[in-house]
Amino acid sequence: MKSFKKITRQRGIVIVIFLLFSLFSFAQQNGWKYAIITDPTDVKDTLAYHLYEKIHKNIVENYSLKVGIYHRDKDGNIVFSEGNKKPEEKVDILIYLKANGQCHTYPDLVIGLDARSYTTGEHYFHLNQYFYFTAYYIDAKTNQFLKEKNITILKEEYKKLFVPEQDYINYLGKQPVVLWQKNREEFSRQSLALINFLQPKLTEVFKSAFNVESTLKSLIEPLFINKENIFYATEALEFDEDKVTKIRVNAGKKNLIAEDDWFYFYEKMYIEGYHYYNFVSTGKVKAVTDTTCEVGFMLVGKKRLAELLEQGKPIIAVEEFSRFNIFNILNAVPNAPYVNIILSPELQKNIYVQQHVRSSSGLILIHSEVPVTDYFIKLNKKLAKQESSANTYIPRTLSMELKNSKFLLTDTTNNELVGSIWREHFVMNKEAVAKNKAKEILAPLFRKENLLDFLYKLDSVHFAVRWLKTTEENKGKINEILIYSPGGLEHWLEFEIYVNESTLVNGTNVKKLKLLAKARNTASYSNTVGSLNVYSGGKDLYDLHNQGKELIIKAKL
Repeated sequence: MKSFKKITRQRGIVIVIFLLFSLFSFAQQNGWKYAIITDPTDVKDTLAYHLYEKIHKNIVENYSLKVGIYHRDKDGNIVFSEGNKKPEEKVDILIYLKANGQCHTYPDLVIGLDARSYTTGEHYFHLNQYFYFTAYYIDAKTNQFLKEKNITILKEEYKKLFVPEQDYINYLGKQPVVLWQKNREEFSRQSLALINFLQPKLTEVFKSAFNVESTLKSLIEPLFINKENIFYATEALEFDEDKVTKIRVNAGKKNLIAEDDWFYFYEKMYIEGYHYYNFVSTGKVKAVTDTTCEVGFMLVGKKRLAELLEQGKPIIAVEEFSRFNIFNILNAVPNAPYVNIILSPELQKNIYVQQHVRSSSGLILIHSEVPVTDYFIKLNKKLAKQESSANTYIPRTLSMELKNSKFLLTDTTNNELVGSIWREHFVMNKEAVAKNKAKEILAPLFRKENLLDFLYKLDSVHFAVRWLKTTEENKGKINEILIYSPGGLEHWLEFEIYVNESTLVNGTNVKKLKLLAKARNTASYSNTVGSLNVYSGGKDLYDLHNQGKELIIKAKL
């Protein structure tokens, strides 16, 4: 096993060097890779807002040669911040930093009492100070939501700030409890006067805990990730016989990885010349350095991980929060079609609906907390006019709401209802329900066949199911074909194959579809590529396919 470890360790070094070289080359060739947008609209505390302004100013001063710096103003507009050292350029990834913080300007005053209710002389303020950013990563070209992370800059809960003895005597007397018992209104007035008197000291405590240089380092450095947020497992750390029980991943604190995060692992597979990524295992982060982490608590696939490492094959690692979108990105063909989806406030609260949309190929969930993407999509189009062509795919953005028995989808540009998908109730976690370990949860979702039908009706050119290859035929019959379904796939999903028998009616070509064959998905190699077993009409399918007739594959409703 020593040679195995040595091989994986060397392979890890090669991968890290390759990634660094790739990122460096990309940055040099394409100008801005990132734009940072800071948003202070949730910061209500005056001193915390002052600190936000200080951070934003330092970001502009230190990083505007590398990235474009923007901010969101009080009216919600995106503004190219003053101090940028270069004009606006095309952007690949948006890093949207939503600020939040408070310095607790008027904290609780705690009066120390002994068992006899006499003051002990140890009176203090309970401070609850914090400042953090929530970082959202978005693909600026597609609105694809990549990642979300909280970055804590300052967190001091229940810190005690002791009040000098003479100060509280001046305002509350030697026995404050006596004043509290006799005249509570006067006690409240004097307590507020004491707080106002000590306000400069409270402010200084908050400021002294806040170092802009260290803040910038902890805030900015982790933000620059590779676009798909994809990392690699590089080395096996622990074994149980022929199984890997702990593995190293080339992502650490600088990539915003923390203990107890979860990773999902995939391997690259091939079918008839087409590649896809297959799930292998999942594990929990047990330890983190600046650039790597150790992942243990492997639930499944431990033997397969060992085999892949020993064979020197790449193991893709993606974070739990990103896995739905990443899976779509990995398995999509170049320029794959998609539709942007904005969920209604009701559906935004439903985690099952969110996951269902994210895991559906052809649908891109636009994050409701990030109201900035349109600005950069328009900017990219404006700066790339010379690159556009008539064949450029322009996605539609639809809002989704649930009314009665349907998911209604409305075009956001003209508020026009473009279609609907029937609601179905799905039982979540069926195994746990069967074992009486969980309550039955009925989630209002939609079936894959209804989604495919909707997407085909919305755009029959881009969302047509493609016949990639005939994989099995015998005695003049087609028994199995390989397909690509841009709207997604599901095991045992039923399909119908039609032949287009267009006819001329009064000089107009009228499309007429005739049912030719029936098939079902018996093997899904990804969420878009799979095999269809033709169980009816295989002979007619063989004849018309060889004649070059136009064949149309649709999900059976």
